[in-house]
Amino acid sequence: MKNNKIFITIVVLGALSFISVFSKYQDLLQKNRELKFKMKKLAAENRALSEKQNKLETDPVFAESVARQELNVAKENEIIYKVIPEEK
Repeated sequence: MKNNKIFITIVVLGALSFISVFSKYQDLLQKNRELKFKMKKLAAENRALSEKQNKLETDPVFAESVARQELNVAKENEIIYKVIPEEK
């Protein structure tokens, strides 16, 4: 009878230990999936930025366009007007 109690106790403790380890494993798998997704997204963003950098370095028309649109750069004696929409 005493051996049965010890055996049952060991089985229960083993099952609890397995559940804890399995739960941690599942959490790590989920985190791994999330990080892989984030890594793919960042790699795509990195490629796009590299392409933009290359165009900025090699295409003067593109560089001027970006400077005008993103940095509000104007040519000499040029006036930039900003249109503010009316509030309704």
